[in-house]
Amino acid sequence: PLHEEQQEHHRLIAGYRRLVIANPIFRRATTPSRPSPPHPPPPHLQITRNDAPPK
Repeated sequence: PLHEEQQEHHRLIAGYRRLVIANPIFRRATTPSRPSPPHPPPPHLQITRNDAPPK
């Protein structure tokens, strides 16, 4: 039944939230105490920007 699937889904989300809250690494990553260093753009963006084919 659909209702049981929804309950299972909520139970999975609740368990995942508990894991995230209990894990200090996740807690550090989710707390906006200090700004994270800027990440480099994905490789495909770097390729299109740096090595764009000549027109």
